[in-house]
Amino acid sequence: MTFNLKKFSFRAVPIWLWVIICLLVIIRITLPYIGLHVINWALANKLGQYQGSIQDFDLSLYRGAYQLERLEIKKKNTNLAPILSVLELDLSLAWRTLFSGKISGDVNLDRLVVRIMDSEKEEKKQNGTDEAGWQEALNYIVPISIESLKLRNSAFYFTNNDLKVPLPLQIEGIYGHAEDLQSRARKPSESLSPFYLEGLLQGHAKLKLAGKLDALAKPPRFEGTFSLEDFHPKSVNALLLSYVPLDLTSGDISVYGETATAKGEVKGYVNLFLKDVDVIAPDQKILSFKHFLVEIVSAFANWILQTKNEKVLAAHVPFSRTNGKFDVNYGEAFSSAVKNKREPLKKGFDHSISLKNIEGNK
Repeated sequence: MTFNLKKFSFRAVPIWLWVIICLLVIIRITLPYIGLHVINWALANKLGQYQGSIQDFDLSLYRGAYQLERLEIKKKNTNLAPILSVLELDLSLAWRTLFSGKISGDVNLDRLVVRIMDSEKEEKKQNGTDEAGWQEALNYIVPISIESLKLRNSAFYFTNNDLKVPLPLQIEGIYGHAEDLQSRARKPSESLSPFYLEGLLQGHAKLKLAGKLDALAKPPRFEGTFSLEDFHPKSVNALLLSYVPLDLTSGDISVYGETATAKGEVKGYVNLFLKDVDVIAPDQKILSFKHFLVEIVSAFANWILQTKNEKVLAAHVPFSRTNGKFDVNYGEAFSSAVKNKREPLKKGFDHSISLKNIEGNK
């Protein structure tokens, strides 16, 4: 059977089909403008003392997706940098979950930047936690459940604006993903969704977080590892001094840990390694008597406990949260630091913490 284009007549097409075609064209043309207006209205009116906007909204009907470009949220009536910005947010339907009768989406974020600022002055402070409208605004941006989430080229900054030179604590080059957040969570309790996150702290120290989580559990359930390698504390010394009266003037710090949480309880540990760390420098300024005491005690402990050859102070520090009370086992931390002088603690993970530590074998 062949189709003869010369014999085709537009008059042969039923009127009702032309109506449907016209409606689809009108919907395709108008939907981006409607989406742009609705999201900008929500960002302007639902965030309390914050306000936001997007510059563009586009549809990709062939894959059931839309894109938001240049999302930005700022604190009203200030000159502060945006608390949150995203170059592009892509939301597409997770077709693999539709067969199970669930509607969810895959979200990709490119160049997500979060800037948290602390200050004694309200106009120089922004953390976003004092506003109740964030979740409602998020529901306008991502109106369906998230099945997977991917981050790339992202960054986080924390700044104390009261410092003379407000250099931020920064994590850049953030890449991460979390998979099967909805579908796995609906399976038996042992099925957890994998997640991974990495970034570069202060431009030199690799930070990693990896594990598995139950995205639908209340309270949350997850288990994972975290690590920070060869971090130079001098790079954040000014910021550290504004919160803790302690100078770390040289050397590097490495941290390896595991944690698990379920039923509101937390169990975990940190393996801490301080190499060639000088607590008191020859030209250091003492800011207060409390600062002086902390420096002396810390310097003495550092001198007594670090190994002679490699000058490494290491400790295994267990922590837990039970019945709403957070506890650190300082006794074991001290004894492990003493033991480190005779038998150095190995860098890395103990592989001793999981959800079984809290939930048992069930």
